[in-house]
Amino acid sequence: GEDESRFDEAAYLRAVDAIRAVVPLLGDTDPRVVAAGCWAVSEMARLDPRPLAGLARLLEPLLRPHLPAPVLVAASDAFSLLAERRDRRGFVRLQRLIFHPDPAVRAAAARGLGRFGDRLAGAPLERLLRDDDPTVRIDAAIGLVRLGLHRRRRPGRPTPYPTCDTPDPLVRARCHLYRAHRRGALDAADRRALKRALHATPNTPARAALIPLLQELHPRGARTVLEAARQAPCY
Repeated sequence: GEDESRFDEAAYLRAVDAIRAVVPLLGDTDPRVVAAGCWAVSEMARLDPRPLAGLARLLEPLLRPHLPAPVLVAASDAFSLLAERRDRRGFVRLQRLIFHPDPAVRAAAARGLGRFGDRLAGAPLERLLRDDDPTVRIDAAIGLVRLGLHRRRRPGRPTPYPTCDTPDPLVRARCHLYRAHRRGALDAADRRALKRALHATPNTPARAALIPLLQELHPRGARTVLEAARQAPCY
């Protein structure tokens, strides 16, 4: 009752203070500072996006293709966590990034389209399934899962799905999560790939992002993997 109301009020005030600290970073002239501000928005949005919804209008101009790739990657992830589906202008900006020469930007665009786009995102995501970069392909495949379009087939044109033979353990773990989702269960190879990614890779946002993805795609099988992840160093 009253205690819960006070807790919610305190959480809201902390969010307001955090927003006040982050907004100047988004308008900084140093691309590294802008990217750091976008990452901060993403981390806060994963906890509770509601107090941050107004920041979407500040993030949208950061999706212009001529900006540095680190800014585009961070801004795409942050924007897609906050934007509303009816934001067609933001959707178009993300869609344009699928043609960017940097694969990290194309992968971020795939994640963004899968998060907040509607079924119109199906065509650009299917295009990215044929990308030369394995990270882009797996992020596009996961985006189609989120949109409920991963089972669609076109007559005479089978949809190519990514393989998990990439040397990057984090990308391989994401691929195993996707394939396990298609099968409906995690097998021993999937668990080995996840364990290696959680224990043997640097402690980065990409590594931490495996946890919510695991909970999203495999809520029933997540517990045992998460128990093992608690033993990972610096986690």
